[in-house]
Amino acid sequence: MQQTVKALLEVDSEQRMEEYLGLRWYERAPAGEERLESRNGYYVRDYVTPWGTLRFRVRRTRLRAFLPRMLRAFARRAPEVAELIRQAFLRGIPTRAVGRHLELIITDGCRGLAAALQTVYPQALQQRCWVHKMRNLCQAVRRRDHERVKSAAQQISRAPSLAEARQAFARFKCNWQTIYPALVRHLEKDLPELLNFFQFPRHLWKKLRTTNPSADGPMVVFTNVGSVDRIIYAIFHRFNEDWQNHTLELSTQKG
Repeated sequence: MQQTVKALLEVDSEQRMEEYLGLRWYERAPAGEERLESRNGYYVRDYVTPWGTLRFRVRRTRLRAFLPRMLRAFARRAPEVAELIRQAFLRGIPTRAVGRHLELIITDGCRGLAAALQTVYPQALQQRCWVHKMRNLCQAVRRRDHERVKSAAQQISRAPSLAEARQAFARFKCNWQTIYPALVRHLEKDLPELLNFFQFPRHLWKKLRTTNPSADGPMVVFTNVGSVDRIIYAIFHRFNEDWQNHTLELSTQKG
């Protein structure tokens, strides 16, 4: 995707310059025609997208440069990225904590997402969501075995240490291998990613076991009154967006 978007940006920049000059690459002006403009190479521009930071070439002449049509002047990041930053800020994730929030990425087991993360964030640990995994385990067994399978799996996820979690899985495998061999095989395959949360401080384990979002403390210092006004407006604007298509419960209650 990065290479495709990069190629599109560079092609569009080239086309804009050709339209401006009236000449394609390697074409020469008709004999006797005076040219006031000519190609002057390119400069390199970075642009942050949902697929990572792209570095592409912007064509230019002696007098001007030709940004791709899909980019706004001076824009350094895609609107989706800018919105992600805004929402993270409004939900209380401080700037210095963003890096720490990308140390572990929690997924629900989607193979496409897992493959994409290997490309985009190859150094980030992937934690499989225990809530989703527990649901899958219960769906794969008979109803009469739900509680026992769930309890045995919880002994793995809630173990006080990595070693004890592995011991709990060994017991799980011993008890259920004969009845549900496929279930045990899949759990064993996913176990390393299910136990990655043990690599982090103990007080984070509960949050890291699931895909439920977490946030650090909110910003508590403002530079001036104008910054307060902007934040308050942004918060209420988000509330308006959230409530636009949802009826408020209090407004529907009868007196």
